[in-house]
Amino acid sequence: MCLCPHHLLSKSMCMRFLTRIVKNKFKLLSTITLAIFLSIASIQSVNAYTKPRYSSVVIDVNTGRTIYSRNATSARYPASLTKIMTLYMLFSELKKGKVKKWTKLPVSRHATRQEPSKLNLKKGEWITVEDAIKALVTKSANDVAVVIAEYIGGTENRFATQMTSTARSLGMKQTVFKNASGLPDKAQVTTAKDMAILGIKIQAHFPVYYQYFKTRSFKYKGRVYGNHNKLLGKYKGVDGIKTGYTRASGFNLVSSVKRNGKNVVAVVIGGKTGASRDAHMRQLLDKAMPKLAVRKSPPKAVARSRIVVANAPKPKRPVFAQTTKQVVASNNKMQARIMPMPKMLQNLTSSDVAFKKDMAFKTQPANPTPPLVVATNNGKVKKDESRVNYAAANGNSSLPLGFTPTLHRTNKTNLSPIGQKIISIASARFILNQKPKTQKAPIVTASTFKDGWAVQVGAYANQNDAKKQLDQLNNIMTPYDAQYYIPSVKKGSKSIYRARFAGLTKTYAKKACSAIKSKGYNCLALKNN
Repeated sequence: MCLCPHHLLSKSMCMRFLTRIVKNKFKLLSTITLAIFLSIASIQSVNAYTKPRYSSVVIDVNTGRTIYSRNATSARYPASLTKIMTLYMLFSELKKGKVKKWTKLPVSRHATRQEPSKLNLKKGEWITVEDAIKALVTKSANDVAVVIAEYIGGTENRFATQMTSTARSLGMKQTVFKNASGLPDKAQVTTAKDMAILGIKIQAHFPVYYQYFKTRSFKYKGRVYGNHNKLLGKYKGVDGIKTGYTRASGFNLVSSVKRNGKNVVAVVIGGKTGASRDAHMRQLLDKAMPKLAVRKSPPKAVARSRIVVANAPKPKRPVFAQTTKQVVASNNKMQARIMPMPKMLQNLTSSDVAFKKDMAFKTQPANPTPPLVVATNNGKVKKDESRVNYAAANGNSSLPLGFTPTLHRTNKTNLSPIGQKIISIASARFILNQKPKTQKAPIVTASTFKDGWAVQVGAYANQNDAKKQLDQLNNIMTPYDAQYYIPSVKKGSKSIYRARFAGLTKTYAKKACSAIKSKGYNCLALKNN
């Protein structure tokens, strides 16, 4: 039977026609075969990218010892654990004073185009730094992560490069960041060990800002967003820090536990479900807790809020602390016993506060050590005031007309280096013939704090004592994002150091002072100018 059309009578023409058909069919078959092969390869590649792989590590923070490790240095996808580094970068900007909690961050079109989870911000809107922090900690909002990235780095790509550089400086040797949110990117990788390092460092470097990871819920524009970290409040001692999930990474979690002097950071990457990941984390922590070392003494802070010390014009007259039954004097005619200088002194009533006369020497709420009155027979401040608190340079502070001290017994050998004598008068009143006249000292400012408000919690003759007072109240100031500021007022060769928390708004300053006073301390909210 002839396969050629009836109009192709020539045999040669018929053969050419059949050859053409065969070639076309072969090309079609080859194309189909190649397409099938490429599809299979593509599916295998996608499966390799999306299939989560497990790894974990548990580290004793007090000793640095690894308690448990499995695939801890194998490359994994961080997912939203990336936002821990995004927050580390933001905390760094806060600490440097480049941004404040109330700083408004603009929302770009690029930020609005991010995939969920998100706050659904609109282009042209603003979000404050504090709201941005809470949005990342609770909702894990990807659009907010980009807002932060663009504000700090200019672009998200540039910010990601900065993140990677910071990771290297922290010792995260295998981590590479390509975005600020943790949305899927094959080049964005980390390890369980690197994430544990980050979890430890962010606590050590920013102990105040780290407290945000305890946030259980966050209200924004009328909606309340709960924290994805279900171990908060459910496992004893957990104080953070972050969850994460993508198809490629699986369910990830970095946890921190502080309990009875023990401190552990654990990481799980590649969980099959959120519930199984949390259950596995509990198991790791349960097994680790008995093996952890107990911290015998508080660790030395890795990074404190910076201290700014500024000089100021000296006041005309010396400044005195509140009345007490102890007096420092150099009048050799006075009969007295020598007693040692106390190690710690009472907090000043309220430095630089213009007290009313009838309130100037009101007893401060309970405090273990009374303050000292520093004076000589001629009314001048003595040289060795390294442990003395001064009263308000801005107020009408004065000594009362008399007081009755109690007798103290001591050993003569315990003298301060310069040999000041702390006098105890047994049977008579010590009367100053005239009240020292004080004038309001100008508010000392540094360029860092030329604007805004501050709260003052004491004035001291020693800068270290001023810092110790700030350290003591630091926990109370956690929500207010303040920085240490210790301006000094000169008096001859002597200095008065004012302990202040600076960089606040008027509202925050007043709220902070209320919080401090509620704990039994004195405080003054004042404006920098």
